[in-house]
Amino acid sequence: MYLEFAGLPASGKSTLSSTLKKYLDTLPKQVFSRKEAMIQSLRRRDDGHVKNVLKLLPSRFWWPLMGSQFALPEFVSLSSRHLKFIIFISKMLSESNLPKRLIESIWDTTVRTFSEIQLISQHIGDSEIIIMDEAFFQRCFTLFGYMESTISDDLISHYAELAPISDHIFWIVTSPQSCVDRLKLRYQNQTSPYELSSRELIRNFESGNNVLMRLSNALESQGKCVHRIPGDDDKDVSIAKICKAAEMILAQKDLIKKV
Repeated sequence: MYLEFAGLPASGKSTLSSTLKKYLDTLPKQVFSRKEAMIQSLRRRDDGHVKNVLKLLPSRFWWPLMGSQFALPEFVSLSSRHLKFIIFISKMLSESNLPKRLIESIWDTTVRTFSEIQLISQHIGDSEIIIMDEAFFQRCFTLFGYMESTISDDLISHYAELAPISDHIFWIVTSPQSCVDRLKLRYQNQTSPYELSSRELIRNFESGNNVLMRLSNALESQGKCVHRIPGDDDKDVSIAKICKAAEMILAQKDLIKKV
């Protein structure tokens, strides 16, 4: 099973997901990060004798040559079962006014996410736990976050129905201002990938948070569980909330003893 994290850039999802991974590593269960799950899945996949032998080496030797970018068969397999979703995204992007480079980036991440989820589902067992620091809940922010004012609740609900989203999501809810402040610190001595001003970023992040809130409501109406974790809280408080929620999920799945 996999636990999916989402949130604005610099919301704390990477920090909190890696902390949860370290905590779950103390339990008698196999726990993988997203990249670890990909590496393990590719090692378990039969790619012929030569590649199988190569994959016995440390991943740093073979990942650049045959990593996630070579999971095209998995993309074809999963996307063929979600053709309505592919058509939905194609229509949204073709009718948008987004820059060509952003549209290409959205398609790139969509293909990669499909490939990763299918590869993992084929080669990682149900009793093994994957901490996904981003998947299709996060992709909704990527797709709609920059045009939130033109997106209806019906479109968000349609995305929730069609996208292969985990049943268990941790949404790190952090204020746009906090995220922008953290990004300034992160890139104070290097070039930021964000070309917008702080004011424009805050406006885009407010739009993104609204999209994620509407998606959360739509998923919860379908019976999925969205854990809202305050990202502005003290980090230790947020970690405690995530660990407790994760323990409850795993206990419900009989993966650990009930807490």
